[in-house]
Amino acid sequence: MRFAALAIAHVALIGLMSAWPVVAFAETGPPQNRDEWIEEVLLQLSELRKAQGEMREQLNELATAVESLQGGEPIPERADFDLRSHEFPLLGQKNAPIAIVEFSDFECPFCRRYFENTMPALKRKYVDTGRVQYVFVDFPLDMHLNAMSAAVAGACAQAQGAFWEMRRELFAAQQTLDEQTYVRLAASLHLDGDRFAACRQDPRMTEAVRERVGLGQSAGVQGTPSFLIGRIHEGVLKGALSVSGAQPIEVFEQILNALIDEPLAVN
Repeated sequence: MRFAALAIAHVALIGLMSAWPVVAFAETGPPQNRDEWIEEVLLQLSELRKAQGEMREQLNELATAVESLQGGEPIPERADFDLRSHEFPLLGQKNAPIAIVEFSDFECPFCRRYFENTMPALKRKYVDTGRVQYVFVDFPLDMHLNAMSAAVAGACAQAQGAFWEMRRELFAAQQTLDEQTYVRLAASLHLDGDRFAACRQDPRMTEAVRERVGLGQSAGVQGTPSFLIGRIHEGVLKGALSVSGAQPIEVFEQILNALIDEPLAVN
C-alpha cells in the first residue's frame, strides 16, 4: 500500500508542476503590465522550486520502496522455523537433513523470476539428489490484490496432490490471476472441479493461508521471495540463515555447500 501511495503522489506532483502556470493565471487573470508579469513569473518559479523539492523527497521514498520490493526486506541473520506446524508442500526426501524454506507470493514478479531462473538448477543439484528438502510457505502480500486468492488456489490444489503443478501454472498466468484462470488451471491439471471450487469457497482455507503468513512474520519475514536455509533437528529448522530476493544459484550454493560439508554435531 505504501508503494502505491508513493506512486500516486509522484504522478500528482508531476501533474502539478506541468499545469502550474495555467492554474495560477486562471485564478488571478493575466497580469496587466510587464512588472506585474515579471513578479508573477518569479513567484511561480519560487513555488515551482518548492514543488520540485517535495517531488525529490517523494522520489527518494519511492526508490527506497522499489529497492525493498526488489530485494525483499531483510530478515534476521538466523531464525528457527517449526516445519511440524503445518502440512507444507514439500519437494525431495522428508528425511533430508537440510531444508530450504521459501516464502513466496504468486503475484510477486521477483518470486516468478526466482522460480524461472534459479529454482530449476537448485532443485536439480540439491533436492533431486536427496541432500536437501524444499518447503514452500505462502506469504501473499497485501499490496497484491490477487495474491491471497492465488495462494488459496494453490492450497486447494495441494489438497488434491497437485500443488507443485499448480504453482508452475499460477506463475505462468501471473498477469491474469482471477476466478476464470483458477478454474481453467484446475481443469488443465485434471483436478476434481467441484471439490476444487468448494475448497476455494471454504473460509478455513483463507484462514490457513493467513496463519502461514503469521508463521513467516514470526520468523522475521517481511518481503518476498525470502528463504530460510539450515539443518533440521526433530522437525525444526534450527538457526537457519536467511536469503532475501531473487538471488542467483551461487548465493544458495555457498550456504548449502557449507552446510553439506559441515560435520554433524554429536549429542
